[in-house]
Amino acid sequence: MRENRSDSLFNVATLSDVTIRQIYNGKATDYHAHRAILASESKYFRNAFTGPFKEATESVMEMHDDDPDLFPLMLRYIYDGEYRVRSTKGITEYDDALQQIMEDHISLYQLGDKYMLPSLQEKALHEFIARSKLEDYRPPPVQSADEERVFSIIPLYYEACPRPGTPMGLAISSAVRELLKWGNRVRLEPRIVQIADQFHHFALDWVKTTCEPKGFRVHCWTCDTDFWLDHELGTNVEYDCVCPYCGKKKVEDA
Repeated sequence: MRENRSDSLFNVATLSDVTIRQIYNGKATDYHAHRAILASESKYFRNAFTGPFKEATESVMEMHDDDPDLFPLMLRYIYDGEYRVRSTKGITEYDDALQQIMEDHISLYQLGDKYMLPSLQEKALHEFIARSKLEDYRPPPVQSADEERVFSIIPLYYEACPRPGTPMGLAISSAVRELLKWGNRVRLEPRIVQIADQFHHFALDWVKTTCEPKGFRVHCWTCDTDFWLDHELGTNVEYDCVCPYCGKKKVEDA
């Protein structure tokens, strides 16, 4: 993480040499920005400021269509490296707050993709995966709110998903698989088929995440990585086998 070396300059006119004008539904919001800071963290801005584009010389750079609540969080991340989502203060229902948080992780991942911020994508993906494990915050069986939350984020991501096989796409497909693990397959499977028919990239990701290799998936808590053994060993036990990624022995079933 950066040492907050640029946080004091976020949206401050001091030394600002470019204005980022974010436009959404006809409403414009201006941010005082600094070309050197933006270009140092984002390849998108570096290309814009150094290439044969008007942004290289003009004092105002217009950005269109991004969520006006999340765009400044992305900008501020460039300055200080702090990962933030929208505040849930004022949302009284837990499920509604969780829904907003999950949507923010996806949207920030998409902003990281658009503005070429791989570290922002990594953090958004990590937080999304952590939040998508149903058994971590609610015991089975799956509640209807869990189903609606997961199914609602599929179009949020895949309506703008450029390709199958992205880390976030596979994470969303894995979250759907979690539903099947804890939920009613008879009710859920027809809905999954319907969504897969609508979003073909999701269909491909779904196939990839469900057609896993035979064997048993285990988790290394040292390097936080899942991997597959070529035979089934059982469940809820520890195994004296070596993690192929970090070389440590203590792993557990995933």
